[in-house]
Amino acid sequence: MPKARKQTPPPQQPRWDLWICAAILLATLVLYAQVRDSGFVNYDDPDYVTNNRHVRAGLSVEGAAWAFTSREAANWFPLTRLSHMLDVQLFGLDAGWHHFFTVLLHAAASVLLFLFLNRATRARWPSAFVAFLFALHPLHVESVAWISERKDVLCALFWFLALWAYVANRRLLVIAAFCLGLMSKPMIVTLPFTLMLLDVWPLGRAVRVWDKAPLFVITAAGAVATYAVQHASGAVKAIGALGIGNALVSYVVYLVKFFFPSGLAAFYPYPADLPVWEPALAEHGTLLIEARAKWVSDSAAEFSRLSEMIGERGEARMRYVSPFAESEARHDVLLAAFEEKRGLDIKRGLTHVGPHRDDLELTLDGRELRLFGSAGQQRTAAIALRMLEAATLRAHAGADPILLLDDPFAELDTRRNTRILELLQKGGLGQAILAVPRESDIPAELMRLDRLSIRDGVFDR
Repeated sequence: MPKARKQTPPPQQPRWDLWICAAILLATLVLYAQVRDSGFVNYDDPDYVTNNRHVRAGLSVEGAAWAFTSREAANWFPLTRLSHMLDVQLFGLDAGWHHFFTVLLHAAASVLLFLFLNRATRARWPSAFVAFLFALHPLHVESVAWISERKDVLCALFWFLALWAYVANRRLLVIAAFCLGLMSKPMIVTLPFTLMLLDVWPLGRAVRVWDKAPLFVITAAGAVATYAVQHASGAVKAIGALGIGNALVSYVVYLVKFFFPSGLAAFYPYPADLPVWEPALAEHGTLLIEARAKWVSDSAAEFSRLSEMIGERGEARMRYVSPFAESEARHDVLLAAFEEKRGLDIKRGLTHVGPHRDDLELTLDGRELRLFGSAGQQRTAAIALRMLEAATLRAHAGADPILLLDDPFAELDTRRNTRILELLQKGGLGQAILAVPRESDIPAELMRLDRLSIRDGVFDR
């Protein structure tokens, strides 16, 4: 019989992959070891952790229910909130351990990136280079060293897990990782489109759309939920030309910072000479000017009536003074005024034109009270205006306001003081508080009212 040929064992595969993963973990931990001594910051951390009573209570059934239903901070990311609760449960409010847990998540995400790229491309060293770059690049410091950016790190972790599962043909794991990523940060909604690109390269096969149908359904649900939460919180705004231009510029800026990472910051303000606020101020300023002009026009007759009832014998009127109120194209005129004054505004650090510069002119018999009225006439007009404001608040809010009149009896005779009291009692203006510097300033007929005195900062009856 012929001898059986001795089987030669296959050559042992090098363990480079294991060593690369260990090196990524070690390099990431060494680089970010310094965050162990870092604390919380006052930007977003109070909302997410330090001042959030649900998170500070640690893990609980009630906390989990809140995490899945909360719309606080204009976001829905229950898994991120639960991760913060876990940190508090394990470490309290020791910020260093919160940071360290984020570093571990980032290191794990970097390892998953290497495993995915290596499996998809069969190019070990280029894959290792990309993974190290992701782990150690300065652009990622913000996400890793800022506790409130835990959502970004978690999202990356599940993103790379889903990519690895896709090239490994683990369909259920892809869906699970995608759902977990959505509950960490909605940014992962683009994952199905990324998988379609993977079909083209590096997998080199026909694009499989139907096997991604569940992911598109989940994407739609996540997009609707995110929009609803952010819209309810007032975080959804129309994208104008300025916003689109800023997005395009930001792409270029971040591409430059990828190769030359200098001048990095958590917040990049617009350049001082860029008129980013002018369109918004012109839009809302126009609405404010129109509303003011309408209120003054509708209330002018009532102001005259109240002044007369207090005791004014002349004809009292009020007028809204604005260089833009009479223009039909006030929005365009306001925008042009901003442009004209832009250089001066930047130089002096204030805004020279706009609705905040408008005024309310009060006149008596055609003469401006501020310049020509006596002290008693000015006081009468001021009290009439305050009563008119109280009536307006009551009409719009449906509740009685608290009317505060400061030293209302100064410079007024007894007849006007009595009429003011009658108007307060019969005018339906709600509760009124009259503040006077001395008790002797209170007219005798008003001494029956409840009185409080403040001495050395203490209330005394």
